[in-house]
Amino acid sequence: MDSGGVVRGFQHLGASDLPYRMRRHQEVFRTGVTWAMQFDASPNAMTALRRHLSFDERVIRFTVIKLGDTLQECTGAYKLPPPP
Repeated sequence: MDSGGVVRGFQHLGASDLPYRMRRHQEVFRTGVTWAMQFDASPNAMTALRRHLSFDERVIRFTVIKLGDTLQECTGAYKLPPPP
């Protein structure tokens, strides 16, 4: 991450049919590919990442989940699932 964040893990979780049709960037999608990325970042880096993802035409929807306030709280809090 260019804004001072650190990527801890990145995993492809597979392609699947979406639960319902989703409209994004003037297109309708019925299938999608799921990715999981675990990272540490500052609030400014998070703002930049959210902005980048919202404008990226390859992204239909994204979610960011905060695991804790400090690195000690986040260490081992979430393990990426094994690849399919």
